[in-house]
Amino acid sequence: MRDGKGNNHKAAGRPDGGQFDRKAGQGSDDDLDMVPAFDPKHLTDDDILALRHAKGAELEAALALDEPNVDRRLAFNPNLGWDDLNALRDRQTTDAMRRHILDGMCANPASAGHHMELLAEIKHLPAADRRMAWTCMAQNPRLDPKAAARIAVELGTTRACIPVAETLAGNPRLTDETLAQLVLKFPEDSYLLHRVISNPAAGNNALIAAGNRSRDGFDVEEAWSRVGDVRRLADVDVRREAVRRGLARNKALPDAAGLKALIGDGPVDPDFGRGIAHAPAADATVLIHLARACTRNARVQTEILRAPACDDFVRCALGSTSEDPGIRQVAWNSVRDPNGLGLADLSDRASLIGVCANPRMTEAVAGEIVRKAGAAAATRLRDNESLPEGFRRGLVAAAGRDA
Repeated sequence: MRDGKGNNHKAAGRPDGGQFDRKAGQGSDDDLDMVPAFDPKHLTDDDILALRHAKGAELEAALALDEPNVDRRLAFNPNLGWDDLNALRDRQTTDAMRRHILDGMCANPASAGHHMELLAEIKHLPAADRRMAWTCMAQNPRLDPKAAARIAVELGTTRACIPVAETLAGNPRLTDETLAQLVLKFPEDSYLLHRVISNPAAGNNALIAAGNRSRDGFDVEEAWSRVGDVRRLADVDVRREAVRRGLARNKALPDAAGLKALIGDGPVDPDFGRGIAHAPAADATVLIHLARACTRNARVQTEILRAPACDDFVRCALGSTSEDPGIRQVAWNSVRDPNGLGLADLSDRASLIGVCANPRMTEAVAGEIVRKAGAAAATRLRDNESLPEGFRRGLVAAAGRDA
C-alpha cells in the first residue's frame, strides 16, 4: 500500500502489518543510507524536538528505525499524514505504546476531520489516559470545535481535570459557548479565566462570564473592552474601576449617534435600555434621549441615574419627564446645582418632596421655592438640615403670614 505521503507500508492485519517500506528508487547501499545522529534508546530534549519537526530524508530515516521510543515522538510530527499515523500505531506491539501514539495523533494537525473518531476511542481509556489524550487534542491547532465541545461536556470538575480545561481554554478553535461553559465549570481558576479572556475566539458570553468572576484587574479590563453587545451591559458593575477602564477602551460598541439611532423614538426593551445607559459612548445627550423614550420604565431610569455620564441636565430631564413618582423624587433630590431646582414642577408632590430634601439647597433657592409653593414647601424645607436652623424657622413663619 502507498499512503498520501508516498510511503509504502504493509496493510494492518499481516505479520508485518504497519511496517514502512522504502520508496521506489531508494537503494540499500550503506554509503547512501542516512544514519540518525541520535541514540534511539536514549533521546535528549533536542532529539525529541528534532523528531517532532523532521521532514524529508530525516523523517524517512527515523521511520525506518521502527523504534517505539522514536515512534511515540514521530506521532506528533505534522509532516506525517493520517495514513502514516495509523501505520505508525499499527506496528506497535504493546497497548502502552499504542496509547502514546494515540496521544500524538490527537495533537497532530494531520488528524483534522478525525477528532470525533478519536474521541470515541478515548472514551474507553482509563481516566488518567483519557485526560492525557484530551489534553493533547486540546493543543491541536486544527481542533474540531464540536470535539472541543464534547470534551468540555464530558470533562469532570475535579483537580485532575483542571490541566485539560486550562489547555482547552487557550485554543482559538473553541466556540464562545464552549469557553463560557469552561468558566462555569471552573469559576475559581484564575489561570483558566485569564486564558478564556485572552482567547481571540471569546465572545460576549465567555468574556462576561470570565470578567465577572476574575479578580485580576487587567483581565477584567480586557474582558469589558471587547464586549460588543450593548444589551449585555445591563447588569455591569460600574463600581469596579477595572470595568470602567475596560468600557472606556471599548471600540466594539456603537458611538453616541449609533446609540441614539438604536433608541429611536422608543419604547425601548428594558435590558437594552439599561445596557445603553452604561455604554461608553452614552453621553448626557444620549441619556436624555433615552429618558424621553423610556418615561414609564423605572428600571431603565434607575440605570440612567447611575450612569457615569449622568449630570444635572439628565437629572432634570428625568425629573420632568418620568411617569414614576419615585424616580421624579430621586432625580430632583440628586441635582447638584441647586439653581436647577427652579425647573421642577412644584405642584407635583413627588417633585416637591425631592426638591425640598435636596442636600445642596441654598437660602436663596429655598426662598424662591417658598414663594412659588407656599406653606407646603416651607413645611418640607424645615427638615432640610443643609439650611441654617434660624432660616428654616423664618421660612415657616413667613409662609404662615402669607397664607
